[in-house]
Amino acid sequence: NWAFLRRELEGFREFFILPEPQANSEPSWFGFALTVKQSAPFSCNDVTQYLEAHKIGTRRLFGGNLLRQPAYQNIPKRVVGAIKNADIVTERTFWISVNPALTVEKLNYMVSVFYDFIKEKTNVS
Repeated sequence: NWAFLRRELEGFREFFILPEPQANSEPSWFGFALTVKQSAPFSCNDVTQYLEAHKIGTRRLFGGNLLRQPAYQNIPKRVVGAIKNADIVTERTFWISVNPALTVEKLNYMVSVFYDFIKEKTNVS
């Protein structure tokens, strides 16, 4: 399912960073992480709210910059260098399911909702 979804969303590389399996790997993905590019004409919140409004569940990726999480605000810590990639994950990465139980019909619906969202945000037909 992840390969189908990745292939179908390939045309949206202008807006998203798509997951890439590592060489010589055979991932068994149950989720699909997408990162909204900074240059996109929409935010991570925009796309996740749209997907959720169309009955496609999303989750923010837990992790990213944990130092920005309230539970870690007052702990002793040492940060070496910039942690900009952690901030990118915190601000612009979300997760959608590619559970093997998703039917082709459900996956096609998911793709059509992405197309509708991009069309609405970019005024492209």
